[in-house]
Amino acid sequence: MTKNRSLTDYLAGSIMFTAALLAALVSLMLLGSLALGAYEFFNEVSFLDFFTGTVWNPLFSQKQFGVLPLVTGTISVILIALLVSVGPGLLISIYLSEFASEPLRNAMRPVLEILSGLPTVVYGFLALFWATPVLEKIVPGMPAFSAFSVGVMTGLMILPMLVYLWESIISSVPEEYRHASLALGADRIQTLFRSVLPTALPGLISVLILGIIRALGETMIVAIAGGQQAEFGIDFLAPVQTMTAFIIQVSIGDLDPGTMEYAGVFAVAAVLAVLTMSLSLLSRHLHKVHTGRVKG
Repeated sequence: MTKNRSLTDYLAGSIMFTAALLAALVSLMLLGSLALGAYEFFNEVSFLDFFTGTVWNPLFSQKQFGVLPLVTGTISVILIALLVSVGPGLLISIYLSEFASEPLRNAMRPVLEILSGLPTVVYGFLALFWATPVLEKIVPGMPAFSAFSVGVMTGLMILPMLVYLWESIISSVPEEYRHASLALGADRIQTLFRSVLPTALPGLISVLILGIIRALGETMIVAIAGGQQAEFGIDFLAPVQTMTAFIIQVSIGDLDPGTMEYAGVFAVAAVLAVLTMSLSLLSRHLHKVHTGRVKG
């Protein structure tokens, strides 16, 4: 019996190690392909022109490869998405964790999971055919394609994820913290703001960064409702193109390998990958800090 169990453990461990190794190899191959394409691009375009240029026209006869319009477009969408999602998301999370009944909390969690898993193309069509007409009535003169409607719908897209994870983070704070605060004479609101939320703060910020990463990588909402115009500057009421939207716009066209337009996709994707990995590492660090606080 012991011999059979040892053989089973060995086979299971070998299978999991092989799966992990394959995943690592695939990731390295993807990163290598990305680095190679970006290297070919930067052989023709200088880093300075790429990172400081304010005009992005890779598909016209006079090609210009300044990435800042794509960066500012991405920032515009993220800022609006955070304005839409962070305040309501935190309030809903606090209510579910600290004040809602257990049956309501258990009923809301599956709903939040379902909403978090909706395809983003659904949000894209809602942005174009629902959010934009509503916002046009509220904001006179707003164009049919704008960063504002894209940001609003992106915020609604990440809201369920933020609520679900924030509620879990706040609920993970030990009950002893609440009991100790109440025993010292604080009421529930004082306990929430002086004991629970400060303890959960690194975890809350970690989840917020995950939401930023989700908004950073959003493609379909921008592709459908953004207007695909790369203009330098933060203008919420103008058409917008983000880094991900440019990648999908060019990828569905007829580009020949070896051209500057083709290599430009790799350069933009490399910038996006570096930003995403940096934010992921920061989120991971903050999550460890939160776990250490809770255990301590």
